[in-house]
Amino acid sequence: MKPEYFEDLISLCADISNQENKLLPLCAAENVASPFSKIPLDTFLQEKYIMGGVMEYQNHSNFVGSKKLFKIYELLSRQCNKLYGCKYADARTLSGVNAVMTLLMSLFSAGDTILISSEECGGHGSMPKICQRLGIKTIEMPYNYDLYDFDYCQINEILNSQKIEGILICLSDIIIMPQLNRINLPEDCVLIFDATQILGLIATKSIENPLKWFNNDQKFILMGATHKTLPGPTCGLIMTNNLKLAQQFDTLINPDYLRNSQLHHIFSLILTLMELEIYGEKYCNAVINNANILAQGFPGEETEVEELLDYVEGTYGKVLHNAADKENILWQIEDLHLDPGNRVYELNGFSGSPVWNMEDNEKSIVGLFTNGVGRTIYRGKVHAVKIEAIKSIMKIFFQIRMETRILGIPEKDVAPERENSTCFSEEEETEISNVYDEWLVGQTEKVRAYIDDVKFQSAIDTAKSAINDGRFVKCSKIVASKHMKHLLYCYEGCLLYEEYGELEKEMQRRSFLEGHDPLRWITLNFGKRNFKETIAFTEELLKKEEIEENVKIIAEVYASISRAYVENVPAEETIGKFLDEKECLIIRINDMGTEALVYQMLGYAYGEHYKQYVKAVRCLNRAYRLEQDHAVLETLGCAYYFLAIKDALREDDTVDIEKMDRVSLYKARECFLILLDKADELYLAAMMKREGGVIYNTFYFEQDNYRILTLYPILMKNLPDDDAKMRRDFEMKYARTVCQSGSINLTQFRALTAKDKTLLFVLAEEINMLHILDFKSHARLKSIPNLDKRLYAVIENTERKLSEIDEKEQISVISMLLNLYRWGKYLFGWNVISRMKEHMKYIKSTKNQKMITTFDNFIYECSHESEEAEKRYIRSWEENPSFELWQEILQFYKRNNMLDKADEMFEKLFTEHKEYVESEPEYIYRVYILYILDYQRDLKKALQFYTMHKDEMKDGDIREFWESELMMCTNSFNNPKQFEEERKLLVEQGLMPEEEFHRISLVAYMCNLDSDNAWKHFSKKNPLFGKFGGEGEDIPALTNEGAQFLIWQRKYPPHMEMKWRAINIQRANEARKLFEREEWHISPESIAKKLKYEIQRSIAIDVWGLYLLAVVEKLEILEKFDCLYVTHFSVCRMLDEITHFKNENIEVILAYLESADHVKLQSPKFETQLQIRENAEYYEPCSTIAMAIEAEVPAVIGEPMLGRDIIDGFKNYIVRPGGIERMMES
Repeated sequence: MKPEYFEDLISLCADISNQENKLLPLCAAENVASPFSKIPLDTFLQEKYIMGGVMEYQNHSNFVGSKKLFKIYELLSRQCNKLYGCKYADARTLSGVNAVMTLLMSLFSAGDTILISSEECGGHGSMPKICQRLGIKTIEMPYNYDLYDFDYCQINEILNSQKIEGILICLSDIIIMPQLNRINLPEDCVLIFDATQILGLIATKSIENPLKWFNNDQKFILMGATHKTLPGPTCGLIMTNNLKLAQQFDTLINPDYLRNSQLHHIFSLILTLMELEIYGEKYCNAVINNANILAQGFPGEETEVEELLDYVEGTYGKVLHNAADKENILWQIEDLHLDPGNRVYELNGFSGSPVWNMEDNEKSIVGLFTNGVGRTIYRGKVHAVKIEAIKSIMKIFFQIRMETRILGIPEKDVAPERENSTCFSEEEETEISNVYDEWLVGQTEKVRAYIDDVKFQSAIDTAKSAINDGRFVKCSKIVASKHMKHLLYCYEGCLLYEEYGELEKEMQRRSFLEGHDPLRWITLNFGKRNFKETIAFTEELLKKEEIEENVKIIAEVYASISRAYVENVPAEETIGKFLDEKECLIIRINDMGTEALVYQMLGYAYGEHYKQYVKAVRCLNRAYRLEQDHAVLETLGCAYYFLAIKDALREDDTVDIEKMDRVSLYKARECFLILLDKADELYLAAMMKREGGVIYNTFYFEQDNYRILTLYPILMKNLPDDDAKMRRDFEMKYARTVCQSGSINLTQFRALTAKDKTLLFVLAEEINMLHILDFKSHARLKSIPNLDKRLYAVIENTERKLSEIDEKEQISVISMLLNLYRWGKYLFGWNVISRMKEHMKYIKSTKNQKMITTFDNFIYECSHESEEAEKRYIRSWEENPSFELWQEILQFYKRNNMLDKADEMFEKLFTEHKEYVESEPEYIYRVYILYILDYQRDLKKALQFYTMHKDEMKDGDIREFWESELMMCTNSFNNPKQFEEERKLLVEQGLMPEEEFHRISLVAYMCNLDSDNAWKHFSKKNPLFGKFGGEGEDIPALTNEGAQFLIWQRKYPPHMEMKWRAINIQRANEARKLFEREEWHISPESIAKKLKYEIQRSIAIDVWGLYLLAVVEKLEILEKFDCLYVTHFSVCRMLDEITHFKNENIEVILAYLESADHVKLQSPKFETQLQIRENAEYYEPCSTIAMAIEAEVPAVIGEPMLGRDIIDGFKNYIVRPGGIERMMES
């Protein structure tokens, strides 16, 4: 007879088991323990008891046989000591919460006060309630929502000012490891850190062990539940190195607070810790990698995109941080309709929603909304998981392939989607036979993820490591064979043919293959251009009765397009068998991956063989949308390149740049940039072997000097040695680019002719002279010694060498020569027009009408008044509108210092001539920013332009370069080490002279008052710091940076310039009187209240503010602030001050800022600077106000002469130095 509900119970168990097999729980609390560690859970140990503590066996009142059971405690203690370095370990409590409750009851009394982590900063929601029931008073720990960590300055202030018995940090959500070592723990205060979420990561040293941060006398306890990243049974593990502290709770836990210590769980935990000792490092690396991808969740119900956009409420924002190596995007909500105090609730409704890029009204999904950051989604900051990670998850785990696209590619460039297309892969789910199969499937998925991310070396290393693992031979044949085929693919893609052959033999030896893997052998032979072998192999393959449908389709496609190469069959008879006239598939394919490969190969044949590049890009774009494959992107970039030069090729295979299709060239560049951003060194080398010439030419014709210089060594390393013509071509392109610096070492080039080297030498000499002449005033140029003789010598040498240069190459030399003649006429009144006209004969012989017009206008400019020349330039452009002639007008304005008109030209470019921008937007953006910096125009516009368009700069390296340039111009050096490292790369790549690198690195460290690192960049041999004589000679002629540094370091005395308007005591007295008369002040108390000064006791302060405190010897008042913000602009002003005149008070201030721990030398972001720059003239105190706005703190401004715009716009932040004490008292 069965119990009444027995069948229901059996059915429920079956349902739950079935559910578990289908679901992938992402909750850490439901982690899976290994079968090995579960063995003790089904033993008699669950029925056994033992009384007393774990430090010493309790002889009295104990159970029979319990003395032997006590050894379980001892084993646990030894294993925990090995992994955690603790002197005391106890796992008798039943869970993490139970462990906390037991410790609270053992160590604290009703009425005690403790600090606890609040729920808003990730703290466990049960803790306040437990403390309340125990009568323990709690204070929420201050938290810094910008840094995702506690505010340790405020915590230490609380510990110093109040009687605090304990600190309980119990976090359900950990974004970063709390820096507990920054807590100044009082002697009688207990710090309990619940590390449940990361206990396994600490054991394997994936996260630093906090036990090491405290000595054995400090009252620190590390504890946590043992079933999350520590994948064991449910226990509460308590560890400490303070044995006196342990004695306070050791014998209270049992028998006072629990009796059954669940010995079977403790034994299971010991086994888990032993496993962790052996396999823990790999396990926790996997935990970290998987968490970065999987912890964000998936979209909900299927919804049409248009319907989703039309009916789901949206919210807008801007990207704050989008690192290439991270799966998350950090962005900021800008919608004002959201309630700032309740954003957590409101934004929860968006979790899992798509995040769209609305650039140019194109809807492009970039990720999924996941979670907000901070207490009230602090200042609107939220996370989204990137779409690339979602695609990888869907492909690997669910066999669903999500369509993708390249932004900016129009629909006309994409072959149409066939009707009833599928988004599923027909790849059968791998049948797992045993635990070893399960392990290997995980390894194979990791290999696939690396391949998708174009990290082939990691994919190969992971695949080989699994094959060499002892578990591999215990895997089923199907699973092992599939894994090895992924490695075959890696070897093929990276052109490692020898390794491919060896692996294939190994697979044959293991009986995984009979002959060759069909798909890999087809693609391998076709890639090696063995077209006859491809035809023979596919014909034999198609004769077989048992052949998978996708392999059959691929074999038919490759056989057909191989015939195109062997028999020169027309496209209608090869590609036409599979595509209609609109490039839409006419064959049925039920697998998205196979469809993508078919489109890829048909597109390849269209372009590479039939030269039908429009059809090629349409097929390849469809393939990329289906698969987002690196190989497709590589081929697509090549197709766009050949489409760009199709009508520009001359008979000798050289390219007429003016006839190129710039739009297609720009698209080619985008394809290659995506690959360069993602590809590792191994794949990059293979790609450069296959298509290096095309890639290099793309960047050369785009005038992308950074890529020209950085790709050159990789290109030359992978070029065939026997192709002298190709080698000379690339050497010339590289050398021409290097010439732009004004010097070149010609000994490094093997393939250049004597005429080539003469050309390059002359070009470098001309450019060097133009560097001397450009961007300098007439007066400054006239002061350069012997400039007329030097200019004349360069011109004469060029004229003499011109006949030795290949006639086709002379145009670049002549164009600069005419420029040099103009400078001679402009500076020294030389009569050069007749010589210039002589050179026009050669220019006219080219029959290039645009070039003839350009130089005709240039010579006219040199012989006529500027008003007449201006009209002629404008008329030429109006008669034949083109970007080239538009640029000539701009160059005319720049040459003649008519910069207001040049500004107007740029403004009209972006409003009235967008067609010039659309073809190559990045190039135009860079030109505009460079113009502003070179000609010292309104820096505000450069910052506006950069912040507005930086996301459109597809080349991340170039974007970072311009950000660094603007940082330099705005004295913003928030991360000098990173600034230095980025600039060092530019030196290594030949993009920056070493002297300039040391100059700007010294400035960055000097503005951060880091003398040690600044000295590493100083050298008397560097002319950018000045001219230094020998000992006993006169004081050196120092540059501004050299003087600032050496005077700051007291190696030289100040200049003592009597006309310098110094910050001094007399002006300080005048400033105080002025402050008393000012009527615009907001009360310091009101400002403090508005900015929540009682929570964040911090200020930003300018130079005059610091000076007014220093002269009355009140700098010590600044010690009462948690954080003191001083901008790099302010530091720079103080260094300038002590350079021009002796100022002991400023020297004292600099010494104080250099030594005080609470001082933060920081500059506001560009976006914050613009809030002020757009309303007022920006000078040193403005940087302080901007910093205050960004940090949401008061700005203590002592600058006497504040503009009305500053006062009206920002007085709600400004406190005069005399109001500091009132603000503090409030």
